[in-house]
Amino acid sequence: MDNIFVTLEDIQGDFDYEPISGIAPGDPGRDAMVWQNILAGAGQIPQLQQPGPDGTMLDFREVFKTIAEKQGATDIDKYFMEVNVQPDEQVAAGAESGELAPVGGQAPPQMGP
Repeated sequence: MDNIFVTLEDIQGDFDYEPISGIAPGDPGRDAMVWQNILAGAGQIPQLQQPGPDGTMLDFREVFKTIAEKQGATDIDKYFMEVNVQPDEQVAAGAESGELAPVGGQAPPQMGP
């Protein structure tokens, strides 16, 4: 038998049919993988790590937060901390005076009493 011809009279019954449009909600797991690929690719493109001609650049932290949220982390913001970045001149002066030590190193020897 190659073909079966069916008409409306051949189909009887009470069907619970839920129509599905072409626009279905995205799969969060798949969305997270897409964002992970974006982050990995962007990390290898130096142009995205500096401001473009329009003065904007990719915010890697926001991409990371999006990935974390897609994977179910709802409180990712609490893991970010504020840091105080000092100007280079201020850091150099602090290192010279002995108030600051290089990261991973030792403070320069202090002269005087």
